[in-house]
Amino acid sequence: MKHIKKATYFSFLFMLITSSCQNSLQCAESKEFATSAYSGKVLRTFIDPKNHRAKTVMLSNASTDLIFPMDTSGFYSFINKNDSVVKKSGKNYLTVIRSNRHYNFQIFFGCPDDKF
Repeated sequence: MKHIKKATYFSFLFMLITSSCQNSLQCAESKEFATSAYSGKVLRTFIDPKNHRAKTVMLSNASTDLIFPMDTSGFYSFINKNDSVVKKSGKNYLTVIRSNRHYNFQIFFGCPDDKF
């Protein structure tokens, strides 16, 4: 019986630590996103097999690809090649411009501290 309690305790502790680390990573990604700024036209979207199959967007003027592993806003499935994407520093959303219409998407990274 002691072995079962010990195994249960260690399983719980492992889940707690793993969850805490995961939340920490997600919150760091969310914070980095909030302070970033970029704009450009969508060159392509793809699921990156080299990066855990992350939803990835390549913009014309961005220095790196945009990665949205946890996002549930619908942004990734909405955008098309040649859409314009604008992200202003201090904002937690992206604006997609298509045919002179603006569409805002609040991006969620899985951080429990995110306020929408």
